[in-house]
Amino acid sequence: MSRNNNNTMLPILGITAYSGTGKTTLLKQMVPLLRQQNIRIGLIKHTHHYMDVD
Repeated sequence: MSRNNNNTMLPILGITAYSGTGKTTLLKQMVPLLRQQNIRIGLIKHTHHYMDVD
């Protein structure tokens, strides 16, 4: 859990794994499901390779 500016607790989920194991595929399936539950999400993707920001 992390605190926001209003000093309330926010849940945090971290996903980490080796390249090619399906992290992005998993997130592409999870994001719509979370949105259907009216859960607001933020996403940060870190890489040492070149990538396009969505």
